[in-house]
Amino acid sequence: APAGRTTVAWRSDSARVADMPITDLVNEVMRRASGAQLSATAAFSLEAALDTGAITLAALSRLYPYENTLRVVKLSGAQLRAFLEHSARYYRSLDGNGQAPDGGIVDPTIPGFNFDMVSGADYTLDLRQPVGARVTALSVNGRPVTAADTFTLALNNYRASGGGGYTMLAGAPASI
Repeated sequence: APAGRTTVAWRSDSARVADMPITDLVNEVMRRASGAQLSATAAFSLEAALDTGAITLAALSRLYPYENTLRVVKLSGAQLRAFLEHSARYYRSLDGNGQAPDGGIVDPTIPGFNFDMVSGADYTLDLRQPVGARVTALSVNGRPVTAADTFTLALNNYRASGGGGYTMLAGAPASI
């Protein structure tokens, strides 16, 4: 059944390396539905797409194929940074010249569905830095995030419960 229309094709093929409208759509729906300040999701399939014309429920389900439920957690700025650092493990470190290691930039031991992207925050991942120190800039609403800041984050129940190793959310107050 049609759920809407689009005049441009939306692709997810580069969603893990560039800001893509298709990922922003999923995050914005989650953020608006929950009322959270921020939202996090993974690009579950790099083959998902919305072609021009009618947007069907079947096409939308390919963007988000799991039967997860929506959750909101309250987290600190330190937890937000740790969440982003954990996600950044998806990439291997560049060498001192900014070159990818043999075998490519993606760490084959980290499944792509465990690489979350956060909407509502501006951040920079510097892959020349070691794992755990890659978030070199982090701000929300144009203001640098401090460890003591607090935010609400919309995400799926799998991630909110620590799925994918996101244990920094353990103990974060949850709602919805």
